Amino acid sequence: LFDDRDGKIIRMKPSIYNKTVADAIKQLPVSDVTRNHMGDAGMFLNTINNLSGANLIAFRALEKYMEILLERDKEYAPFQILGLELDEEERGMVTIDLSDGRGVNIKGSIDRLDEKEGMIRILDYKTGKSELEFSSLESLFNADDDKRNAYAFQTLLYGFMARRWGVATEEDNLHAGILNFRSNKDPKWELTMSKNPLGNINRVLDAVSEKLKDLFDEIYDPKKHWSQVEDAGKCKNCPYNVICDR
Repeated sequence: LFDDRDGKIIRMKPSIYNKTVADAIKQLPVSDVTRNHMGDAGMFLNTINNLSGANLIAFRALEKYMEILLERDKEYAPFQILGLELDEEERGMVTIDLSDGRGVNIKGSIDRLDEKEGMIRILDYKTGKSELEFSSLESLFNADDDKRNAYAFQTLLYGFMARRWGVATEEDNLHAGILNFRSNKDPKWELTMSKNPLGNINRVLDAVSEKLKDLFDEIYDPKKHWSQVEDAGKCKNCPYNVICDR
């Protein structure tokens, strides 16, 4: 929806809410459709009109997500899009220097970077269950903590990467959060720590950087002996569980 809007003010015309998302898609110019690898505009629209079964269910879900996004943005507008889907292909890998002189490259994709009245937001889009609250930075790096908020960890990691990429600086009023599309009943988006809004994440990103370095130092330490976790439930969604026969 916001392709080619980088650097422009999004004001969200009220007329857009008088149309369904499907109608809005049908009004996309051919260039918007083809640029996103959807093929010829006519073919794409014909596909939408003839969806059935699981594909139709998926499209209706997508419509709902888009409607929630537009409603959220309507309430937040006007704002400025600074970047969308920022990743290593555009910005390059981010290297974390280890204590032994080696470097570890990490990558990721920031869904959205926007700005309003001097506040820059790093936003991650989620369609499943996600939490904004975490108790402390230490809890995010504690693999034994069953309540560790992986989503908050991911979003703060994006903050670290944004600074390294140069799309945000230490001087910015930089905030981080999650836009969840499951429901529009709760419009909250900002991370909270110990029940309080985290606010400008620049105040914690130096500590995040140090903790990331310590984490990778531990992972790549040849003297470190690793063992299986005691809680096999943690292995349920692990892509490597076939290796350790869990």
